[in-house]
Amino acid sequence: MALLILFTLLCPLTYVSHDPPRTSSELSSIDEKTKTNFEELVLIEVDLANLEWKVHELGLRLNAQL
Repeated sequence: MALLILFTLLCPLTYVSHDPPRTSSELSSIDEKTKTNFEELVLIEVDLANLEWKVHELGLRLNAQL
């Protein structure tokens, strides 16, 4: 769900601009930057999920020892 929200926020199609139209090379550059940013956010979210799982596992181990 979070990825869908991030994609919606980053998707250039949802951006409404009152600036004059850009050239195709400028649009291509924006699309690549948006894609790169989205891919980085996906990797960060995966890392966060892995860390949350490790914290959960450590909590279970600690409770088992008490």
